[in-house]
Amino acid sequence: MLRKRKWLEKPGGGICEIKEVPPESAEEEPLEKKFISQIINSTTETAASEEKYETTAAAQQEENSIPRKKIKKTATKKSLAENGQTFLDVSKGNITITANGAVGGGLSKNETELNPKGYWITGKTSSYRVIVNKDVRTTITLDNVDITVTAFDCIEVSHAYVTLILVGENKLYCDCPAASHDKGGCAIGKNGMDGELVITCENSDEEGHKCDDSCGSLSAKGNPDKLDICAIGSSLRGTKKAGEAGFSNFTIKGGNIEASGGGHSCGIGVACMSQSFSSGVGYAKNITISGGNVKAIGTSSGAGIGGGYGTKVEGLYITGGKVEAEGGAYAPGIGSAYNGSNGVAPAQTMEVKDFKISGGDTVVTAVGDQSTNMPGIGSAGGTSLVSNAVAVPDFGYQGYIQDGISLTNYSFVEGTPFKEKKESNVGKFYTKVYFGPFRDANGIEDSTKEQTISSARPEGIHLQRNS
Repeated sequence: MLRKRKWLEKPGGGICEIKEVPPESAEEEPLEKKFISQIINSTTETAASEEKYETTAAAQQEENSIPRKKIKKTATKKSLAENGQTFLDVSKGNITITANGAVGGGLSKNETELNPKGYWITGKTSSYRVIVNKDVRTTITLDNVDITVTAFDCIEVSHAYVTLILVGENKLYCDCPAASHDKGGCAIGKNGMDGELVITCENSDEEGHKCDDSCGSLSAKGNPDKLDICAIGSSLRGTKKAGEAGFSNFTIKGGNIEASGGGHSCGIGVACMSQSFSSGVGYAKNITISGGNVKAIGTSSGAGIGGGYGTKVEGLYITGGKVEAEGGAYAPGIGSAYNGSNGVAPAQTMEVKDFKISGGDTVVTAVGDQSTNMPGIGSAGGTSLVSNAVAVPDFGYQGYIQDGISLTNYSFVEGTPFKEKKESNVGKFYTKVYFGPFRDANGIEDSTKEQTISSARPEGIHLQRNS
């Protein structure tokens, strides 16, 4: 062990003693060396600290210099058709079109506003349906839709203002409970005397368009073995509710359409007993066909087009297209059916008012029932209940009315061909109304059913337009 020596001096000079003093710690460094070490360490730490600071600052500067991408929230986008309509799939759930837009039908998020372009619906289902809420105005494209329901309507448009555009083959089948005031329905249901429904093809607004097999189609059917299921019309569940009875403001502008109802029901028209249950408020009113190929088949006490079980029809207009209508027992092809044997439903008036067939290429074939003496066009209650039923050719055309018992066994009604408005109050069960180019002098040979022409209309002679 190293020891230090301490020199003790005498007072006045000289050394009196040498004393060894042990160090405070065996590992303690000399003060000078310790001081130097502290300086070195301090310098090293400072340098390291500065280096660390410079490195951190440089890294921060480098990080700040890198452009950062803003993080965007993923937005749920709805699919749109080429025409701007919202895509919906009825196989993925019920579809409801509200005043605030669409709900369901595969949308991951409900719309918050109505699409002014409308909605493009596709899908096949036996579990879901389509509803358009009251007062909503919209256009819906049906693209190969296939819906079967066991309650209510496949498509319900009561009190709404809806245009249905047909694309491809569309099938609607209503198999709801028979004669049900709770769950009754139609293939397309429209209850009440307000609102509006238009069915058309994609090209009906084109000038000169005539529907052929390339146009969209609709098969609308009610189960024929069940009572009170109209194909296109009002349902029994609305007949006893205020404001829900009746079928009105319906137009077909185009498409290939076949409509057939259940018992006591129309192919196209108003539900059984509507007039009676609603105290006369609900009936068939303002039904128009201006184009397309339409086949409407009724059943017992249900007209092809018009009224079921004696409900009156007021305002039925066929201005274009090809129309075939067939009634059943106690039901005309077009008009009002029988109101029950022995006056079961006396409030059902069986009236037919304001029925007009017009045009140049319009063809209407209506077949009633021979076994029950039902007319092709008219009322099951007889001709006295039919008023203002007329046929009116367009300018440059003349009209023909056939009345008979089959497609081949018929006669032309007196006055055929006609160039002005003519009463079409017929009595036999097969009736056909059509139009052809006007001839100045011609007639019909009844035995051959051939048109006789004495002279063609000379050039330069103008005809007055009929109203």
